[in-house]
Amino acid sequence: MKFYAYKPDENGDEPLGASHRLLFELKTKAGANRRAKRLLGDDYVLMLYQNFYFKKSFTLIHGREK
Repeated sequence: MKFYAYKPDENGDEPLGASHRLLFELKTKAGANRRAKRLLGDDYVLMLYQNFYFKKSFTLIHGREK
C-alpha cells in the first residue's frame, strides 16, 4: 500500500516544500501509523493513496485534513 504523511504547519495546513512530508510503501495501515508517528511526531496527517496525482484516490487514515 502507498502512503502519504505530513506534519501540518502552524496554521494547520499542508506544508510547502519537501520538509515534513513523507511518501512510503508498507504492507499495513498500523505499520504506516507507527512510521509516521516516529518520524513526524504526534501531530501528523496520514493518507492512503492509489494515484498521487488524483485527489479522489486519497483516503484519510489519521489526523484531520483541512
